[in-house]
Amino acid sequence: MKNFIILINVFMIISCSKTPNDAPIASYQGVEAIVTFSVNMSPQIEMGNFNVDNDYLDIAGNFLNNWNGTEDHLIDTDGDGIYKISFTNLKSGDIIEFKFRINGSWDTAEFPGGENRVYTVTLGENIIDYWYNDVNGD
Repeated sequence: MKNFIILINVFMIISCSKTPNDAPIASYQGVEAIVTFSVNMSPQIEMGNFNVDNDYLDIAGNFLNNWNGTEDHLIDTDGDGIYKISFTNLKSGDIIEFKFRINGSWDTAEFPGGENRVYTVTLGENIIDYWYNDVNGD
C-alpha cells in the first residue's frame, strides 16, 4: 500500500501541477478520507536547520509506519518551503499521533522529549497545516 501511495504521488507530481489532495475524494475507490499534512519549513530553512538540497522531512506516527517514518518523506512540489504528503489509508474517527523529523532522526524531531501531535481524521479531505516545531501548529 505504501508503494502504491508513493507511486500515486510521483505520478501526480510528474503529470500535473496539482498535488494528490486535489483529486476528488470519489475518484479513490473505497477511500473514506484523504489526509494531507502540510509543513512550513521556511523558518527552519532561514535559520540553517534545514538544507533543501541535502535534508529531507519525514513523518513518523502510530497510524502507518509504527513510528518509523524514514520512507514517508514530505515533498516541496512548489519550491516554496511547504512540504506535503497525503495518506488514504485512514478512516473517519481515527485518532493519530505523529511527529515530523529532519533526516529521519529522533535528535531532530519536533519537540524533543515532548508530546506528540494528535489529530482526529474526519470524513473526506483533511488538510492539516503546520509550522515545523511550532507547538500550536500556527
